[in-house]
Amino acid sequence: MKELLNEEEFDPKKLFDKNEYNTLIIGREGFTKGENAIADVLESLFEKDVTRTMREAIFAQLKEMNAVDMLVNTIKETKDPEQQAILTEACWESGLDFKDHYLFFVTLACSDHFHLAHEAITVLEYNETRPGDDVIQSALQILNNAKSSQTVLIEELRSLLTGKKT
Repeated sequence: MKELLNEEEFDPKKLFDKNEYNTLIIGREGFTKGENAIADVLESLFEKDVTRTMREAIFAQLKEMNAVDMLVNTIKETKDPEQQAILTEACWESGLDFKDHYLFFVTLACSDHFHLAHEAITVLEYNETRPGDDVIQSALQILNNAKSSQTVLIEELRSLLTGKKT
C-alpha cells in the first residue's frame, strides 16, 4: 500500500500481477451510499496483508449490512474463480441466509475449480433455511446435468440434498 502512495515506487503493471495484488474491481455506477459501503468492505477482503482477525471483522460487517444481494451480484460479475471463492467464503462466514440464491450456489458447486466448488457447498451446508422440495428437485437436476471434474464434491452435495450419506 505504501508504494501506491509513493509515485517513485508505484508501478501500474504490478496492479494486475496476482503475485503482487489480488485486485477486485466492483462496478459502482448507480450505487447507493449503502452499496458503496458494502463494496468497500468486500474490496478489503482482497488486501494483501489481511489477517484472520480482520477477516472476521469484515464478515461481521457484511452480516450487519445484510450484504446478501451485493455478495451474490459481485460473485456473478467476478470472472476469476479464486476471487469468486473468496467472496463465496464470505457468504457462509458472514452467517447470512442465502435461501433466495440456493440454486446459484448449487451451480457454483458444480465448478471445476475445487476451491470455489467447496466454498459453494459450504454455503449450502451452513444455510439456515432448508429449501422446499421444488428447489431440491431443481438442484438435483443441475447436479445431474453437471459436467464438473469435481465428482466427489458433486456426490457430497447430492447426499446433502437428499439427506443420504454416501
